[in-house]
This record gives sequence, structure tokens and C-alpha cells, in this order.
Amino acid sequence: MNEMERQNSLRKTQDQIAKTSVSNGDQSLLDTIWQELSYVLDPDDDGDIDYDGLRERMVEAAEHFETEHPELATHLREAITILSTGGL
Repeated sequence: MNEMERQNSLRKTQDQIAKTSVSNGDQSLLDTIWQELSYVLDPDDDGDIDYDGLRERMVEAAEHFETEHPELATHLREAITILSTGGL
């Protein structure tokens, strides 16, 4: 997967996060992940990203939303794989 494909996949994850309706507490987690993915996608502004923390939050969210929002969980898992294979 080249860089453009990785970015497109991460943007699709952001799109899925944006269109998923969840409770306020869950929304806070998704908002954090969405914002951190924005930093990953901006090569000029990724110096302060805690990639391990992002991965942990994404794993937590994927497991949490597996039943109610399986499409979101799938996108999150794909993003985790992309970040991992990208060396992040």
C-alpha cells in the first residue's frame, strides 16, 4: 500500500467516525481519535502524537463498537493495521 492509499484509508476511517452516532461518553473517545488521525494526516503537524496511545484508543474503540457499529470497528482495525505497517 502506497502513501496515498494509506492516507485515503485513514480519511475513510475519519469519515466513518464522523457519521457514527454514539452517546456523549463514547463520542469523546471518537473525537479524540478523529483529531489524532488529523495530526497523522498532516505531515507538518505530527510531532506530538502519541502513536502508542492512539493505537490503544483505536483498539479499545474497535472492541467497544464491534456489536453496535461493526462498520466503524472494521475501519478502526484497518487504520490500526495501516499505522502499524507504516512503522508508527
